[in-house]
Amino acid sequence: MRQRFFIGLLLVISLLTGCSSNSTKAGPNELGFVSLDGTAVLHNADQRNAAGTLTFPGIVPTSDWSLSAVQGKVVLLNVWGPWCAPCRKEFPELETLSTTFASDGLEVIGVATRTTATSVEAFVASQRITFRQVADFDSLIISNLRGVPSSTVPSSILIDRQGRIAGWVLGAADPALLKSMLKSLLEEAA
Repeated sequence: MRQRFFIGLLLVISLLTGCSSNSTKAGPNELGFVSLDGTAVLHNADQRNAAGTLTFPGIVPTSDWSLSAVQGKVVLLNVWGPWCAPCRKEFPELETLSTTFASDGLEVIGVATRTTATSVEAFVASQRITFRQVADFDSLIISNLRGVPSSTVPSSILIDRQGRIAGWVLGAADPALLKSMLKSLLEEAA
């Protein structure tokens, strides 16, 4: 009986840490934003590194997506999984941001991890999500982004119009904070 209790406790802890957020402080060359769920960072323009070549297999739609195809746009990569409650909670706000700022040059991309294409397709259909969904099921693509914490789900990675990593939000993003960060990036010249 005692062994079952500890196994159950370990299972609960592992499920909770799967959606947890990391917390780091902003450095001297970063503008630190701290949300209720984790740390948010927006780098000064002169401190941003190129995101490099980013190409993801498509889920919805099935065509591949690459950063080079959306040059000149601000990109929000939202790393998520349908198994993660904070991730699912973020989706209505991400949908609103996607439709509200598309004409200003924002591209929102859902980066599905630790899941399957079938689960992603079912979730986005049931929630009427219209922004593109891509696969990084093993988190190998996101983990190659230099300087970006990559183990937190959910997380949002912001890329500026010049294809540079502008910042991120670890954990579920506060909607007002994320909107403010995106507006700042959308106001920058390409």
